[in-house]
Amino acid sequence: MIKALLYNFDIDGDTVKPEHIAFLQSTVVPLLQGDRGHIWMRDQPAKAVQANII
Repeated sequence: MIKALLYNFDIDGDTVKPEHIAFLQSTVVPLLQGDRGHIWMRDQPAKAVQANII
């Protein structure tokens, strides 16, 4: 089992950053291959969005 947090997204975009892709490919994908695992994802707005700054 792994618990991870991806952060450092740009406030004005939804592009996945290279470091996020690298982590997912090297750490998460191997755990899911061969139907050996499950993944649960949650979206959490940035503090700027919560404060209605944008």
